[in-house]
Amino acid sequence: MRYPATALLAAFLALFWAAPCVIAGPLYQFDTPVVDSHLPLVSSPTIGQDVVMSTKSRYNIPDQASQLEGPARPPSPVMMSRRRCRPTESPTSPKCAVVQVQLVARHGTRNPTSGNLKKHQALQKKFANYTAPSADFEFLSNFSLFCNTSFAGQLTAQGHFDHVQLAQRLKIRFPGPLSNASLITWQATNVSRAIASAESFQTGLLSSSSEIARAQLEVRNSVLPVHLDADLRAHDSCKNYSTALQVEEALPDRPQDVFTAARYPAILARLQSVLAFPTLTLDDVSQLFSLCSFEDTIRGKVAKGFCSLFTRDELTLADFAGDLEFWGERGYGFAPNEAIGCSLLTTLVSNIDAHVNGSASIPAVMKFAHAETLGPLIATLGLFRDTLSPNATDAQIASRAYRTAAFSPFAGNVLVELSSCADSTHQVRLLVDEVPVSIPGCGEQCELGAFKKLYADKIGCDFDGQICANPRPTVGGAATFRRKDSLTDADATPSDDA
Repeated sequence: MRYPATALLAAFLALFWAAPCVIAGPLYQFDTPVVDSHLPLVSSPTIGQDVVMSTKSRYNIPDQASQLEGPARPPSPVMMSRRRCRPTESPTSPKCAVVQVQLVARHGTRNPTSGNLKKHQALQKKFANYTAPSADFEFLSNFSLFCNTSFAGQLTAQGHFDHVQLAQRLKIRFPGPLSNASLITWQATNVSRAIASAESFQTGLLSSSSEIARAQLEVRNSVLPVHLDADLRAHDSCKNYSTALQVEEALPDRPQDVFTAARYPAILARLQSVLAFPTLTLDDVSQLFSLCSFEDTIRGKVAKGFCSLFTRDELTLADFAGDLEFWGERGYGFAPNEAIGCSLLTTLVSNIDAHVNGSASIPAVMKFAHAETLGPLIATLGLFRDTLSPNATDAQIASRAYRTAAFSPFAGNVLVELSSCADSTHQVRLLVDEVPVSIPGCGEQCELGAFKKLYADKIGCDFDGQICANPRPTVGGAATFRRKDSLTDADATPSDDA
């Protein structure tokens, strides 16, 4: 039976309020999960017309997902050539069976952050007295923001359904590992949209209100202060990384700035002409692209909206500019990213080992975090390795391997799949946005021993010492502490030298 989207969202919110209380104390304080449902769900765009805008892109729903609850969407152009794995497809050799699945997912579609909104408001003010030369541009003089500041950065109703649908697809694909709700391990970062995404996923996966309430409790008890979360917020819990990134961000002529300085003036000149708005600036163009990306992900295709201001080629340039920035800060362009994912990778491999050797029954692990989590994890695994240049030609832009819209859109995810085979071996596969990817040096399916050998220099790294030189211990697979209960309430407050 299908239920209206509004009814499902109401049920989700009712379950939220009915959830049991979490453990008290500073270490167990969590950011309240909120779903901003004031806008309707995104409608399906015309095939081939979906906007791809780096990390501010819609999730690429696999084939044959239309039977699932909520608005199914066709794949965007960047995914049209990629082989989609159907939810019912056998994921491994007939002689192997999936015995464990681990998910690391980005939160679903969110509202603009407070920083985004501040810039959008400035542009809104600039266009307040604008007189459009044609009806196509009249919206610019009276456009409204996507949310008010109280909902800045929060999960949207669409973001809720991003994870409801993801859970439904994984439930079909992995019926064994996901069959026992009491054996599923949950974790989220201490950020509202990540916790809300986890709880949305639970409503799509679990069958009863008691199962959902129990899982919600585990998520809320799992959160760590951001400065202690070595697995899911390594970018905030690693001193060396934070220090080096601050230096990197202060450098002049960053790749994305060089690229936009070279490519955006032509876009600016065209918009100044067609909009009859000669005071438009390059910064304004960047904010119009930003408004386009949120318009597409939150409201869907709008006939007379921000995305309609741009040509397909111009949107491609904006997508690449976003990728350049992410590659330079969270990808291969910033070398520490290939190291700081080591604690999360160690946790994933430790869960595999425990399940294989029988020391613990861990059929499923579900983690919910951010693009800043997926970027370093992708780099640590060596996936989509590429060198992006601010001087890239159109052909090089089109042929690049590193596309954040393909691995870190809203609700983007990495799945680690463990299979037990008839020959007594265990095989590992990596899937990105539910699509199998080739593991560098091993192929699409990798024997467990070979997989661990490939990443031997990352598994069990000295996160708090050699990698980060942290002034105080953190919690994670390769951190000083493996478990949150090793901490005291005093650890909840960041130290002055952290």
